[in-house]
Amino acid sequence: FRMNATDAPTSVNDDVSTSGFTIAPQPAREMMTVRHAGITGAATIDLMDVQGRRIYSAAVNADAAGLDVTIPMVDVRNGVYLLVINTDTQRHALPVVKR
Repeated sequence: FRMNATDAPTSVNDDVSTSGFTIAPQPAREMMTVRHAGITGAATIDLMDVQGRRIYSAAVNADAAGLDVTIPMVDVRNGVYLLVINTDTQRHALPVVKR
């Protein structure tokens, strides 16, 4: 295996796209926006710490354009969290970072 200096990344993208979700910015600082065009209707958003404690929770109603939620992160301590999105038919768990 050989790596050249040209193999290094040339830019950083603050948006993370996972299974149709866009989470930005990552790492989060003051707020974090979660979007998914395929999720409509009622959903719950939970932010869980590594010990399983719920740090943030919200019930949302995504319109026809999809899920678009802003989560306040100012009072959240730096670390790794699990963002859990539940709908009537789906459950998604995504890692997020607060810095």
